[in-house]
Amino acid sequence: MSAGPPPPADGAAFPFAGRSVHVVDLSQRLSNATSAFEPMPHEIEYFDHTDTIAVAEAKFGVGAEHWLEGRVWAHERVTLTTHSGTHVDAPYHYHPTSAGRPARTIAEVPLRWLMGDGVLLDLRHCDRVEGIREAHVRAELERIGHEPRAFDIVLVRTGTDARSATSARCRRRPASRCSRCRSASSARARHGRACRARAGGSSGITDTVFTNR
Repeated sequence: MSAGPPPPADGAAFPFAGRSVHVVDLSQRLSNATSAFEPMPHEIEYFDHTDTIAVAEAKFGVGAEHWLEGRVWAHERVTLTTHSGTHVDAPYHYHPTSAGRPARTIAEVPLRWLMGDGVLLDLRHCDRVEGIREAHVRAELERIGHEPRAFDIVLVRTGTDARSATSARCRRRPASRCSRCRSASSARARHGRACRARAGGSSGITDTVFTNR
């Protein structure tokens, strides 16, 4: 039986659903070093192949002599919240209702909303205090020659990722100041509604917010 083609190299393009796709994981890597500047700190306990010998004996009655080279499994115990690191915010996070109906929980967010072509907007030049304005977004869309489509996933690059793993300054990034985003943010505060966009690789704390529709 054939073993099949080798897996693609990390970051390399590969065929999927009839076309060539390029997948980049932009998730923030969590560690105990990143916990201190998270609003809701997490904790990771690491257990190596010798730490679990006693566990294997107590739970399964299998001593170290029965394991290859006397080494048992390694694992981590992770304590975190749904807001640790890179995550998705459902409408329910902001308010129990949205658009006059019960707000969707994260389990009710359609998977289709989480899958789509990425559109990278390089807005590293935007000042943190002045913020990202509509003119910035329109200029960048024109520069890359892209017209937004349904289910596009917008990735806003602010450059904050360069310090996301080392400093609480990771939260100090330029926010949107354009009129459309201001109205969306206001609605989000009241009903959990906002533009469907991701800030990939731009912040140590990344919130993705969806409308309830």
